[in-house]
Amino acid sequence: MKYYLLLLALFLFTSCSKTTESSDYDHTVKFEVNCTPKGFEVKYTDKDGASQHVQDTTTSWSTTIVGYPGQFVYLWAKAKNDSAAISCKIYYKGNLLEMGVDTANFAEATATGLLR
Repeated sequence: MKYYLLLLALFLFTSCSKTTESSDYDHTVKFEVNCTPKGFEVKYTDKDGASQHVQDTTTSWSTTIVGYPGQFVYLWAKAKNDSAAISCKIYYKGNLLEMGVDTANFAEATATGLLR
């Protein structure tokens, strides 16, 4: 019985001393769109992989989801104006994963990526 308690104490002691960085558990995906002049529409994949559609009347928009390794993410944005400049960016774990930029009449930008 003493040996079992000793092994249990040793196991608990070694498992409590492990440290992991918080980034190991951070699976945040941030979608970001900027557009001038203001007014654009956005399509992106949500945490379940379903497509979401947003109409925005400002110059910037962003949202975050929790992603997982192996998940495909998609972001598309289209300006509602002539002579527009639009950019879309996808960040994963705080790092830029992919970006798209366009300047044109009713400009469109796309960013896609696979989370790793």
